[in-house]
Amino acid sequence: MVPSLGQGANMAIEDGMVLARCLEESADVPAGLRRYEVARLDRTSRIVLQSLEAISLMCNNPQLADPEQAKVFMDREFTRFARNEWLYEFNAMTAPI
Repeated sequence: MVPSLGQGANMAIEDGMVLARCLEESADVPAGLRRYEVARLDRTSRIVLQSLEAISLMCNNPQLADPEQAKVFMDREFTRFARNEWLYEFNAMTAPI
C-alpha cells in the first residue's frame, strides 16, 4: 500500500453530499452533474497531488528503514503534512457549488 492522505472514505461522503446538493439546485441532471464536476475538481485534484507528494517522500526511502533515521526524517517532514487544515475543515453542506 502506498502512502496517501487517507481521505478515500471521506471523499466518497463529500462527493455524495455535494452531488445531492448540485442535483437539487439544478434544473436538470446534466446541468447538476456539470455543476458537481466543477465544484469538486479543485479539492480532489489537490488531494491527489498531496498524496503523490507523500508517495515520492516515503516509498523506497532508505531513511525509513532505520528507526533512528526514520524518526529524524518524520520529525523534519511531518510538518509538511500537519498543515492540512484545509483538508479537515471542509464542510460538504456549505461548500460553494
